[in-house]
Amino acid sequence: MSKERVYHNRYVSDGLHPYVYRAMIGLVVWYALSAWAGFGGGSYANYLLVVMTGFLIISVALPAIAGRLWLRHHHREPQPPATSRTESPANSIPERVAWMPRRR
Repeated sequence: MSKERVYHNRYVSDGLHPYVYRAMIGLVVWYALSAWAGFGGGSYANYLLVVMTGFLIISVALPAIAGRLWLRHHHREPQPPATSRTESPANSIPERVAWMPRRR
């Protein structure tokens, strides 16, 4: 077993998988349609269902718009050139990682 560190250059995502977002949209549509099918019919009930459907549309549209704006205006910082293991300083571990408490 080697005592050398293996450095991986993997991209780490800070978002959910796209299928999760699609599932959320599908569940909102399903909830709205089932509410309309089950409770529609009365004049006051229809008014409340329109309000509820509006809230559901807003709850899906706002994160979608924010995500699109973030993707359009997100600028990634350039990665520093890779150095060999022999050139890297001994104290290359960031301070926030070095002082993490040990799990028990």
